[in-house]
Amino acid sequence: ELSGEKDAVSFDSLAAALACSGDFDGAMKSINKAIELAPADERDAYKERLVIYQQAKPYRIAPVERMAQQVSYTTK
Repeated sequence: ELSGEKDAVSFDSLAAALACSGDFDGAMKSINKAIELAPADERDAYKERLVIYQQAKPYRIAPVERMAQQVSYTTK
């Protein structure tokens, strides 16, 4: 509702959250809305997520390594 139902990214995020909570029907409904709203060159990525939700699996990305672990700090 907040996005005015015009933002594919919002529907994609909602789909991911619903899938993580186990609501795969809701996730599929939301990702289908994202596919409908997305520019043509972005639809394939959303369609890949739809397949994941159809398999009753959540969509997750690999965690980003913490920059703090890669930086050494020195004090004066």
